[in-house]
Amino acid sequence: DCNSNRNSIASFSSICSSHCSSYVHSDDLDSGDEMPSSVWLSHEKQKKLHSFLEHLFSQVDSITSMLRGVGVARAFEQTKCFTPARGLQEFQQEMEPRVNCAKKLRLHIKQDPWNLPNSVQALTQTISKYVEEVKTRLLLVLLQYTDSEIQLRRDMVFCQSLVAAVCAFSEHLLAVLNQFHSVGVELDQDFPDPQEAQETSRRWLGQIASAGLLFHFQSLLSPNLTDEQAMLEDTQVALIDLEKVTFYFQQFEGEPMVANMPISYQVEGTRQALKVCFYLESYYFAHLPFRLKNGGGVKIYPVLFTQALESMEGYYYRDNVSVEEYQAQINAASLDKVKQYNKRLGYSITDTHIDIA
Repeated sequence: DCNSNRNSIASFSSICSSHCSSYVHSDDLDSGDEMPSSVWLSHEKQKKLHSFLEHLFSQVDSITSMLRGVGVARAFEQTKCFTPARGLQEFQQEMEPRVNCAKKLRLHIKQDPWNLPNSVQALTQTISKYVEEVKTRLLLVLLQYTDSEIQLRRDMVFCQSLVAAVCAFSEHLLAVLNQFHSVGVELDQDFPDPQEAQETSRRWLGQIASAGLLFHFQSLLSPNLTDEQAMLEDTQVALIDLEKVTFYFQQFEGEPMVANMPISYQVEGTRQALKVCFYLESYYFAHLPFRLKNGGGVKIYPVLFTQALESMEGYYYRDNVSVEEYQAQINAASLDKVKQYNKRLGYSITDTHIDIA
């Protein structure tokens, strides 16, 4: 939220600065000097500029409310050992007069409009400074309570699941896109008709563009065995992290980024919002739905269904929960996700018995 607000303010600052290069001569100006007609703005643009300012004030209020909140107070309390000379009280005493300047900005519109861009820029820089200080303290709090070995383990299993998802999707995407270039080529026996194959491919691309991508993971791990129970738990956590991944698409010209491969990818972002950008050759990129060609992303919905190979009778997972019940909980949660996905497609599925092999 903090970053979102800062971006909004920065965007406003840019817009405001560009408008103020030929700023409004308001009827409320006290100066007797008339400005040249070239720097006048229409009444409609004056209203829009005032609207931008009100949006800025709203964003400032939102951020300052957060900076005065309980979470920030707790962050200062838990990191006071790092900065004994600067606690919450000193932070707020310094911040309050510098960010509560909406009245000052409003006066600039009437008295000194030419300095408004500088004032807005100073405000955004000031807020950014205090936000960064709070973010640093929050990071210190997280580092204090983070088990580095557990985080490393989580990162490792997430990387494994992400690689599996990227590879599986790449292969399927290429197979689908190749259907558009399959005229005169021997097709899969499931789709002997080129037109039928192309229509099926087009529907699938439209489906992932509108509803996202459903990834099905299968497990034969036995929760009654200690090592396999740990692997199953790791997989569950990895798939939770996989839900934070979004696929995007871009076109590239010239030689493939990877030799003899018409598709390649690049990963960026953080654990909380990871982006995988697939680079496609132009004749593949042209067949993507309009939304994906124009920067739209494909969200991932991973589901896990598990069926142990070993007998689980008489074993318990934890807290009087049997291993069989634990496995059933995993499958039931995944079934709910599949139902929700189908609802997004505009379909519904009834409760039926699913026999997992």
